[in-house]
Amino acid sequence: MIMGKEACSRQKQVAYSSQQWIQYYNQAQINEHWSLGMDGGMRWREWNKYQYIGRVGVGYQFSKVKLAAGIATTGNYTGNVLTKKEFRPYQEVLASWKEKEVLITHRFRLEERFFKSTPIDQPSVTSFNYRFRYQVAVNFPLLRLSREHEYQKISLAVSDEIFINAGKEIVFNYVDQNRLVIGPSAQVSKSLSVALSYMYQFAQKAAPGAIELNTVMWFTIRHNMNFMKSK
Repeated sequence: MIMGKEACSRQKQVAYSSQQWIQYYNQAQINEHWSLGMDGGMRWREWNKYQYIGRVGVGYQFSKVKLAAGIATTGNYTGNVLTKKEFRPYQEVLASWKEKEVLITHRFRLEERFFKSTPIDQPSVTSFNYRFRYQVAVNFPLLRLSREHEYQKISLAVSDEIFINAGKEIVFNYVDQNRLVIGPSAQVSKSLSVALSYMYQFAQKAAPGAIELNTVMWFTIRHNMNFMKSK
């Protein structure tokens, strides 16, 4: 009987879902070193409202390295009811450079995650943990859209990001997520680009053997603004 329980505890419970994300990113270059970034988006699971996210931060660029810090907030829905909120300060280091025409980016981010959950007809529960994120991304140019404007082009972006949880409240899901993303992006003007990406996401839930595998279609809009004075 004991062996039977141990065997059951070792069995993995895998849940599958398809998700749909849309996100807007804005980057405002204040001067040679300082920038202000913000983004916001909505996420659906099986076309049902699942999560919103908003984030704002400030960055300092020197050479090929950028330091940034900011705050994010998310909210999760059960049905149409908001049942979980997160307040998430973060700090990050980003390094990027080009090898010929290929852009390579490494990003390390530390997040402090404060949660407040209010399940339906249940008292609120608060929790906290740290999360470490490491992403490597590669961007390949594919096709120029204009002879007159070199910036108008289509590229292929590929990235992988791993999420590691830490803190005394973490028991089962030290490896929180892994995201593999691939998809084309179109630079339509000097300041605006759009992308449609496919993501395969592995997520370890906060329960023994509980795993979630997600396929995500992710539409993004990136808008860069430059407030630097012309020399």
